[in-house]
Amino acid sequence: MEQLIQAFLETFRGLGTRGKPQPAEHTTLAGVVVKFDDTYALDETLLGGSYVFVAMATGTRCIPAESRCPKGSIVHDGHAEVLARRVFNRWLLEEVE
Repeated sequence: MEQLIQAFLETFRGLGTRGKPQPAEHTTLAGVVVKFDDTYALDETLLGGSYVFVAMATGTRCIPAESRCPKGSIVHDGHAEVLARRVFNRWLLEEVE
């Protein structure tokens, strides 16, 4: 488990700087890791042969009510857990296609 957490953090550090907290700031990091059996082939994203990071997000804020889009086309909740779940749902839909 500790190796998986370390790999997750290394993956996060390897991403670009856009949207990341500044050195003096703190944020929440959330993600989804999927474990596949050995019969599932997935290019280079496999870690240790069976684990894949399919969603990762940071964030701790929601936009104010007066800034929300009535059509719902803007993400209102910027909390890491909510964003990671949305990314995971998108990944699932792409896998189904």
